Amino acid sequence: MFTLRPAGVALVGFSSALVLFIAGVNVWGSELALTWPILPIAAGAGIAIITIDKLRGEQ
Repeated sequence: MFTLRPAGVALVGFSSALVLFIAGVNVWGSELALTWPILPIAAGAGIAIITIDKLRGEQ
């Protein structure tokens, strides 16, 4: 039904990381978000992996 291409996977991961980064700036302040950019990026990647696994499970 639904096939994931690498471009789609990268887009989901990047958009998740971007949303979480913006949320981190708003919640924790720009200093923390800019000092630790790996945290929202890692969270976005984790969400993307979980989402991809769920989508694959529904096939």
